[in-house]
Amino acid sequence: MGLVPTPPEPAGPSHEGQGYFNHELNGVRARGARKMPELKLDYVLNAATHNHSGPDTVGIWGLRAPLSDAPLTSGIQLPWLQDVVNEQLANAIVDAARAM
Repeated sequence: MGLVPTPPEPAGPSHEGQGYFNHELNGVRARGARKMPELKLDYVLNAATHNHSGPDTVGIWGLRAPLSDAPLTSGIQLPWLQDVVNEQLANAIVDAARAM
């Protein structure tokens, strides 16, 4: 008897932004699982376009002047935005899975 491993189940949404951290994508995966319990995602690979005109989704553009001794601060100025992006990414994954 041979054992054949189950292939991983990936999802690959995209969004306009600087990038996205893994802990946010883990939240996206969990949201997708709540919306569609039969969807068993092993990982989410997000393609961020890395534009410079969208809001900062990784905090890279902090509120500190160059060469300043001021403490670093996050550039994420719209805390609610992460929740909106996470929800829309999860919706995109579920919509794509249902369309298959």
